[in-house]
Amino acid sequence: EWQHAFSEYINGQDFYMGLYVGDINGDETPEAVIDVNTFGNTEILFYTKNGIETFSLGVTSGWGYVRYIPETKQILNCPFFGHTTGTFGYEEHYIYDWTDEGYVESFSMFRESGYYNSEEDYGYGQGYINGEKVDFDTFEAKLSEMKQLVEENEYFPCIYKEDENYAEYVAENLPCVKIGE
Repeated sequence: EWQHAFSEYINGQDFYMGLYVGDINGDETPEAVIDVNTFGNTEILFYTKNGIETFSLGVTSGWGYVRYIPETKQILNCPFFGHTTGTFGYEEHYIYDWTDEGYVESFSMFRESGYYNSEEDYGYGQGYINGEKVDFDTFEAKLSEMKQLVEENEYFPCIYKEDENYAEYVAENLPCVKIGE
């Protein structure tokens, strides 16, 4: 039932780069991860008593990421982090946990954009962790932890359409997905 529902959804997509099918949330029913595009926009399809559900994660160009933490079954998402003059110091990071109702945000951190005029003239914006204002040192310490999570974990192991094993992978995991259309 889940294979058919996922296949119908995927067949309705105009464009996507690749797929991964696996039990990423530990509920014993596989999920389908759709790598929508190279910028990291990702859709996770999961099946509940209500049928197919989707969880969409997006990033802004290459300045963001989606990571899967297999040990905890969590999703780490950074839609955007700033490193240009217009977005100096901007940070945005979220962790999502699986519940019976789907993925829910369990952690957030956000720092407003600061300013950068020169090496001597710059300032970071206010930082927040789980919606609460925090000082610079607290924010930076947590940011170091987040960067460590990024280094230790990767994106989902998607099989991409251009991969020579794509057709075989789809036939085995989601046989109703149309290939080559």
